[in-house]
Order: sequence, then C-alpha cells, then structure tokens
Amino acid sequence: MRTKEVVVWFWVVLCLGLLSGFSQSEPSRQQQIESHNHQAAEYLKQNRPDLAIPEFRAIVALDPNNVDAHGNLGTLLFFQGDYTNAIPQLRAALKLRPTLWKTQSLLGIAEKRTGDISGARRDLEKAFPNVQEEKIRIETGMELIEIYSGTGDLDKAAAVVSELRKLEPTNEALLYTAYRIYSDLANESLLSLSVVDPNSARMQQAMAHELATSAFGFGVAQLVK
Repeated sequence: MRTKEVVVWFWVVLCLGLLSGFSQSEPSRQQQIESHNHQAAEYLKQNRPDLAIPEFRAIVALDPNNVDAHGNLGTLLFFQGDYTNAIPQLRAALKLRPTLWKTQSLLGIAEKRTGDISGARRDLEKAFPNVQEEKIRIETGMELIEIYSGTGDLDKAAAVVSELRKLEPTNEALLYTAYRIYSDLANESLLSLSVVDPNSARMQQAMAHELATSAFGFGVAQLVK
C-alpha cells in the first residue's frame, strides 16, 4: 500500500474513533430522562415543586408520550395555581391513559376555574364516580354541586350531596351545602305547586309545613345564640 493511502486510512480510522467516543460520552435519551426524573424526585423531597417543574418539562420535551411526566407536570402546575398551563398537560396525560381519574378530576377543576364550565362538567362527571382518594372525591363533588346549582340541576346536586355525606357526615361545609340545596329544592317544589293549583289542599299543607319549619328554625336560632 502506498504511503498516501496509508495516511488517508489513518485519518479515517482516527475520525471514526473520535465520533464513536463522542457518541459514547453523550448520555442517551433514556439516561437523560432518568436523570431528570431523579432530580425532580429530589426537589419534591425538598418541597420545591417550582424546581421540579422544569425537570418534568424537560422529560416531556424528550419524550412527548411520557404519561407520568405529563401527569406530574400538570399536577404540580395545578397546585401552583397555574391552571391555564396545567390543563394541556393534564389533557395529554388523559389522552395517553384515559383511566387516570384523579387527573381527570384535577382537569375538571382547572377548567372550571378558568371559565370552561361545559368542559369542567364533562370531566368532573366522568371522574366523580371513579376517583378513589377521599379528599379529591369530596373536592370533585363540591365543584360539581356548584356547577349543578348554577345551571338549576338541583336534583343532580342533591344526589351528589347524598354521596358525599356518606363519606363525611360531620363535614360542616358539606352540611351547609346540603341545607342550601335541599332548601332550594323545597322552594322550587313549593313554587311549582303554587303554579299548578294555588288553592289546593296540598298547597295549604305545604304552607302549614313552611310555617312550622320557620318556627322551628327560629327556635334553633335562639338556642345557638
């Protein structure tokens, strides 16, 4: 082999070796993802979600189909109060895994707090029968009750109240909500009865019941003073 050819082959081999070395020294995508996951976990242990958020963003950029990264990022943004940016991450997680009921609940609440009432109702209705974590279930139910009350669906609101009272029968906020919903239902029924036949015997009975209830309520008010 001539000297010139030897020199050319030497440089080819050297360049290939350098490229191989560079390739091996750079971490693979999976290694980068694991590194970001580890760092995010460390930040969360330190109670620094603000630092964990960029780590999950980096994972999503590396792997757009990483359901856990989308879910974790959306959840952290939600609890930071950044509902607008939490929504697309929560939706992405649900698209990849539709049975993430807690994620769907958070999505519904975030949608409600950003003014998307129809989207919120749809997602909260899907999540409520399925979410298992008691605290999230109660929050989901309370948000759903508020939506139903706003749209006049008092029967649906009462059904949710009934479910929640089984979980926390002594919850003061829930008891007040139950009182408000049942009072609204009673007033709605009384109004309907007055429209159907204001002079009927049933109307007279209803009015008598209202008077008795008012007297009872006055007595209770005096006792708690």
